[in-house]
Amino acid sequence: MWLFTPQAGIANPANLDRGLQFGDGIFETMLLQNGRVVSIARHLQRLKLSILRLALPEIADFETKLQGAISALQQAAGLQNGIVKLIYTRGAAGRGYLPINAEPCWYVTLNALTAAAPHQGLNIAIAETQVCMQKQMAGLKHLNRLENVLARMECESLGSDEVLMLNAFDQVIEASAHNVFFIIRGQLCTPELNLSGVSGIMRARVLDFCAQQGITCSGRVIQRDELADVTSMLLTNSINGPRQVAVFAGRSLQQDNQFDSIINAYQTGRLDE
Repeated sequence: MWLFTPQAGIANPANLDRGLQFGDGIFETMLLQNGRVVSIARHLQRLKLSILRLALPEIADFETKLQGAISALQQAAGLQNGIVKLIYTRGAAGRGYLPINAEPCWYVTLNALTAAAPHQGLNIAIAETQVCMQKQMAGLKHLNRLENVLARMECESLGSDEVLMLNAFDQVIEASAHNVFFIIRGQLCTPELNLSGVSGIMRARVLDFCAQQGITCSGRVIQRDELADVTSMLLTNSINGPRQVAVFAGRSLQQDNQFDSIINAYQTGRLDE
C-alpha cells in the first residue's frame, strides 16, 4: 500500500486502520469525575455487547488495560475530572470490505471538561437530517456517525441547543447527542431503539430509576404527529446528565415533577450507576 499525507508525504504502510477506512469500530464516551469513570460497568457491558454484535476481535484482559491507560492519561494530564473517549476498531488492514486477520486497535483520549452545559432554558428544534435504520447496529455506539455530524451542523445553523432526529418513517429516535424522554398526553415515554439510535448509558440509568420508583415509562414507537402533544421533554447523556427542555419546536414546554425527581436523584447521587 502506498500512502500520501500532506504532513509526512509518501509512505509505504502495510495497512490502514479500518476505523478510518470504513468506520469499522465502536466507541464509548465516559465521564471522569473525582478520579473515577462514572458508570464504567455499564459502559463495559455495552462495549462487550457491541464487540459481540459486530463480531469484532476481542482483546485479552481488556478491562485492566483500559483502566491502566486511563490512569496513565490522568497522571500525564493532571486531571481528576474530564471526558474519556475509547475508540475500538477491528484493526489495521489493506483495502476491501472483508476483514482478513486484522488485530484490533484501540485508542483512549482524555479531555478537560468544558464549561458546564446549561441545565435550564434548553431550546430544541427538529432536524431534517434523518437517522439511518440498521437493526444489526441499533443501540450501539458504532463509528458511523456522519448523520449525527450533519444534524449537529444543522443544529448550529438553527441556533438551537439540540435537534431531535427522526427516521425515514417519521418515527422519533433521539437527539443528535442525547436520548430523549417525553410526557405525551400525560404519559412518560421514550423512543424504542430496535431499528436505530444509541442505547445510552444515562437513558438506561433513568429507566432503572423509574422502575425502582414505580414510575411507568414506556419504550415505544413515537410518530412525528405525536410531537404536537408533547408537554415536557428530558434530554439525557453520560456527560451532561438529565436536563429538561424549555422550548421545543418554537413552543414552551412545562417543567415536569417526574423529570424533576430524576434530575434531583442524579444530582444527589441516587441515580444508580
